[in-house]
Amino acid sequence: MARKAVTSGGTRDEILRVSKQMFFEKGFDGVTIRNIQREVGCEVGLFYYYFSSKDEVFDVVLKDTESEWRDAFEKIIEENGEEPRACIRKLFECFFRLSAEYTADEILHCSIISDICDRMESIAAEYIEEMLKKTGVSLRISEKSLAVIVAGGVGKLIFGCNDRDFRSFSDEAERLLDAVLPEYRSRSREISVELL
Repeated sequence: MARKAVTSGGTRDEILRVSKQMFFEKGFDGVTIRNIQREVGCEVGLFYYYFSSKDEVFDVVLKDTESEWRDAFEKIIEENGEEPRACIRKLFECFFRLSAEYTADEILHCSIISDICDRMESIAAEYIEEMLKKTGVSLRISEKSLAVIVAGGVGKLIFGCNDRDFRSFSDEAERLLDAVLPEYRSRSREISVELL
């Protein structure tokens, strides 16, 4: 039997909110559908009306989280896409800011940290590749490697990097960018130099 189309709101949103909180705190294996159902205050059947399994609700929670990151990255690419170094620096700063937002209020289970970092590396690789295509710059390493380096900051930050550690890590990241990103002059700079 086909599932009915479900609009967001009400109980479905509450199931997602509670599930996110529980998954982030206890990890995927530490949460059961019954735990979610009890916390929401609904019957198990209502859970299954909205979601076919714990896997599905977990996937929706991570996709919602991923969506927040994608929106932020798209804005960075739009605003800084012509300047690879500035763009990568902004991506790193964005990872730090978003990670700090997640860790400020929530205790993240190590399995969730791993899932989030894996997804963030994949997303970062997409946006770094897009930025490189837009500018025509080639790296001295693969886009995936640079994404792991940039997104790797997420793991460190989630595990408790403080502001002083971030500044130190940020300085190291700047030196690393010097090593992997060839000298690059934006087209706008080249045009302005030619006009002089």
